[in-house]
Amino acid sequence: MIKDEIIFLKHVIGKSGVYLISDVIEFYLFFLGYSIGNSAKSEELNEFFDEFTAFLQKDFETKEKLQWYKLIQMRSSTKYHSLELLRKTFNEFLESRENLDA
Repeated sequence: MIKDEIIFLKHVIGKSGVYLISDVIEFYLFFLGYSIGNSAKSEELNEFFDEFTAFLQKDFETKEKLQWYKLIQMRSSTKYHSLELLRKTFNEFLESRENLDA
């Protein structure tokens, strides 16, 4: 189970300035380093973000075969907006997962 990792990533997204993250690409690079450093759960984290990609494709009504961070970047007008869109969609995704588990 990767619940603790998801809580941590949600914290990082919410407090991105503390981690010197200013856009979705910088969060993606942070995530890559985190998943490599946490190799025991790397596969589960990648599966989680694959689900997030599918959620974004449905939410954005697109068939583009892009990674989640590229989908968000494509929909954003500025670096700051990409981070705001990441926060919004990530929280919506987590809420939808909670509703499925309930």
